[in-house]
Amino acid sequence: MSVGVKRILSLFTIFIMLGMCFLAAYRGDQGDNLFAAPVEDITIWYTDSSLTDFLNSAALSIRDEENIRVNVVLYEDMSYMEAIYEASVKGEDFPDLFIVETSNLEEAVKMGIAHPASHNEDSVLTDEHFPNVALSAVTYHGTYFGYPFYYDTAYLLYNATYLAQMAAENGLSGVDLVPATIEDLKNFADLYSTPEGVENFFAWDASDIFYNYFFAGYYFNVGGPSGDDSEIIEVYNEDAVACLKVYQELNQFFSFDSKEHTMEHVMEDFVAGKIVYTIATADALKKIETATFNEEFPYSYGIATLPGIDSEHPAKGLSVTDCAVINGFSEHKEAANTFASYLTTTASNTLYSRTGKLPCVNADASNLMEVPPLVRSCYLSSATLPKLVELENFWMQLELTFNKIWDGEDPDVILKELAELISEEM
Repeated sequence: MSVGVKRILSLFTIFIMLGMCFLAAYRGDQGDNLFAAPVEDITIWYTDSSLTDFLNSAALSIRDEENIRVNVVLYEDMSYMEAIYEASVKGEDFPDLFIVETSNLEEAVKMGIAHPASHNEDSVLTDEHFPNVALSAVTYHGTYFGYPFYYDTAYLLYNATYLAQMAAENGLSGVDLVPATIEDLKNFADLYSTPEGVENFFAWDASDIFYNYFFAGYYFNVGGPSGDDSEIIEVYNEDAVACLKVYQELNQFFSFDSKEHTMEHVMEDFVAGKIVYTIATADALKKIETATFNEEFPYSYGIATLPGIDSEHPAKGLSVTDCAVINGFSEHKEAANTFASYLTTTASNTLYSRTGKLPCVNADASNLMEVPPLVRSCYLSSATLPKLVELENFWMQLELTFNKIWDGEDPDVILKELAELISEEM
């Protein structure tokens, strides 16, 4: 081989090596190759630290699939909404999207930090992907302002081992002791002896409206289907009063101190086998799973929908839905919509297993096989928190109303006072 040819080959080799170094450097700096579309950077804010690993994993996945780089920021200060607004107005390190309860949507819209979610032909905001209760939760005046992410709701939890034992002693099956109504629970308590070690036949956190709401919730209408209509506020009527009279009677019938029975205390007693029936929420599922794994819960358990008050008065529980909202100040709304859509559908396949949170997305996501279907049934028939800013104190007032009734005050008088107070505030 001639000297000239060798020189040409050497130069060619050098150029190839330089090119490879350039591409490697470019990949290291940009996170992708030379021929890929530019990476788009967005930021998401959230307040629940249990979501951290899940959100970071979703951020890595969307980077590979959509060339979107997501900066995940945990914000733990109490002034969450104000902080988003202030950062957005200043244009300094503000989120392109954020996770928030749907009850805050009216406030977010009025502050300008909530932008209508994508309504293009590829939108996942349809009943094919989400149940109506979730879509109603993210609706404000007919427009979707969020992507339903996860929910919490109340349901009936019971010690299935005890039910089987009581049933066998009376020639019944365990399912015969799953109550359809509160009246059934009272009858069971009268008819059947509880196993040794049981301290409360039926106990729940009677000081918290989230666990109490179902007693009269079917006859409350606060803000209409989407919780955004200030003309629809109804809490005082004959049926609601009748249901709350039954609620009040339970104080004497099952006889426990509502101030001592916080949900944490109730769950400790349930795990210890001291309670047969209770009203629980999503976090109870993981507590029982953990206790079972640690051999601290030597029983089986069961889940049922919330019992009606009696044969004429059905139950309606309360639910909280968290959603992903696109910031109205964002300059990357398309990328933010893409990530919000991915986060609340495809990525939610592992939401329950990784965080214990119950995903809103419909059952085509495989993770919903892990979520007890009767818990989801309670969500599907639940009432969602209203979005009306004027009613920001409503739940505290309603909780105080229930507490007064539990302690013996006249349900008719106390409920009427609540209705008048709400009317004045509106």
